[in-house]
Amino acid sequence: MTGRTRAANFMPERLTFVRSNLGINMTEAARKLNLSKMGYLRYEHGDRTPSLQTIEYLARHLGTSAAYLCGETDDPDPEFIMISKSESPVLFDLVLEIQKSPAGTPERLRRYYDQMKETGMPENAAE
Repeated sequence: MTGRTRAANFMPERLTFVRSNLGINMTEAARKLNLSKMGYLRYEHGDRTPSLQTIEYLARHLGTSAAYLCGETDDPDPEFIMISKSESPVLFDLVLEIQKSPAGTPERLRRYYDQMKETGMPENAAE
């Protein structure tokens, strides 16, 4: 599928769904995306079709995928996650260390995390 075809298949109702699942209003979404409120509203109401680059930008910053926003998949989960060192330094450092670690470490951490979810997170885990 070409970029032009993908952009033509943009589904504004999916943009609305993703935004509402984030628990933010249109003004907050526009601010998060560094767009004018009017510009964002035009995308969400279907008055304007965003370019492929804009669709990718919207998806990346709203935690979904361009494929979802264009109806190529029904899974709203992102294809990848961006972690900003300035916004989430602890998570950024953790992921960086995991990438450098021996092969079995990510799977061991995943099992540990699953175990914590089952038994309940310690009170100070959220800090």
